[in-house]
Amino acid sequence: MSNSDEPKWAAGLVKPPAWRGETEETVFENPWMRLSRHRVIAPTGNPADYTVMRPKSVATGVLPIHDDGTVVLVGQQRFALANYSWEMPEGGAPLDEDPFDGVRRELAEEAGLAAASWAPALTMELSNSITTELA
Repeated sequence: MSNSDEPKWAAGLVKPPAWRGETEETVFENPWMRLSRHRVIAPTGNPADYTVMRPKSVATGVLPIHDDGTVVLVGQQRFALANYSWEMPEGGAPLDEDPFDGVRRELAEEAGLAAASWAPALTMELSNSITTELA
């Protein structure tokens, strides 16, 4: 395909076609998440069947950095990967809660610490092809 034959959206001239939802059903739900199944029309125009995990909280994490440059990690046994993991204190904040309140709580619960100062470092969309989870 030559450049002149490219769709206008491929050349960045217009927005590409969007996904179109046809139906949605809840497949599973618990206090932490909801799985929803969607019959959709893909940007290609083809029908598709999509499942999305929708968390009921924002993922939060905090990396405590001490004045001497050392950091605090917590160790936890994780079920999904069946391993022991060293990680920053993390958890979740309900969608209607300020995420900083969530990280303050997680830092106290998991590491027994309270920070003297805070600085946001990163906001991410995690696995955004299958989940609406934000961190």
